[in-house]
Amino acid sequence: MTDLNVRRLANRWLFGAVIGTTLIAVTSPWFVRSYLPMSIDPTRGVAVLPAGADYRWRSEGYATTGIGLLGMPGKTSIVAAEPGQLRVALWGDSQAEGVSVPDNRKLFAELERCSDGKLQVFPLARSGDDAADWVQQIPSVETELAIDMHVILIADLPDLLVSNDPRPESTASQRITKLPAFVIQSARNLITDSDSGGFRKLRFSVGPAKSSSDQASHQWNPVSNDDWTKSIDRIRDASDQPIWILYAPPSPQIAYGSANFNDSAAATFGAIKRIAADRGVRAINAHAALCESARAGEWPHGFQNGQIGQGHLNATGYSVVAQVLVDAIESEN
Repeated sequence: MTDLNVRRLANRWLFGAVIGTTLIAVTSPWFVRSYLPMSIDPTRGVAVLPAGADYRWRSEGYATTGIGLLGMPGKTSIVAAEPGQLRVALWGDSQAEGVSVPDNRKLFAELERCSDGKLQVFPLARSGDDAADWVQQIPSVETELAIDMHVILIADLPDLLVSNDPRPESTASQRITKLPAFVIQSARNLITDSDSGGFRKLRFSVGPAKSSSDQASHQWNPVSNDDWTKSIDRIRDASDQPIWILYAPPSPQIAYGSANFNDSAAATFGAIKRIAADRGVRAINAHAALCESARAGEWPHGFQNGQIGQGHLNATGYSVVAQVLVDAIESEN
């Protein structure tokens, strides 16, 4: 190939990359998500979207989320508590945030509906958060909103681990939130595997092929009971109000052509539940109810733009999980 042909080919690749990226940048707000600035909320101390804004998301489902006080996704108004009504702070990550679900079908709304208005729920989940973030925010939010109870939705058990040192909102994370949405989504698609939810791997490897059940299982490094105990202690010490841990694992799943109803972390959750009970923290498991829903043909994970049985909880999943928690609260009272 001559130097002229090489330069011509390089120019075509460069021109195509620039034009293609520009087209994605211009059209992605119509198809991916809104561009909204984030700022540090003085009460929570973390970056949130501006109150009064509408946040449009299209990755799995396609929904528009109204942003309320303290950056709460979906709850745009707060009413005075009625006699006997509990004010509940709902913590979690993107599984509880629910930007792929309409506001009236998000988990906080389903909890209020299932409880017949006995609960007023304040959605404080943020994508990517874990216990290290929640324990820092609980005291100030509890005072600001007069919270009577805290509920932590957990899909991945390691999210319950709390580091020893406080973790302020990093400058790097604030900068990432200001990147164009199409850049963030492209990075996610490049780094993560849509089937397993883990890091993307090469299409080939050395050694025997893994079975579909091995590939679909949710893997993470084992954690000692001492570490779980320390983390539950940190969570318990963050508030004097009742705390509930609601475990909703990413199961059942449909992956690699087969359905997997097993939760590989069930034994670990059993140990956590015992540790939590000794410290006055309630821990309940929604896995059985999620499986029952799937067996009835209503899969609790997945959306029309993605794959059923994979990804985040959908409206069905929120309804199932909400009923599990409300039943548990009512049986205790």
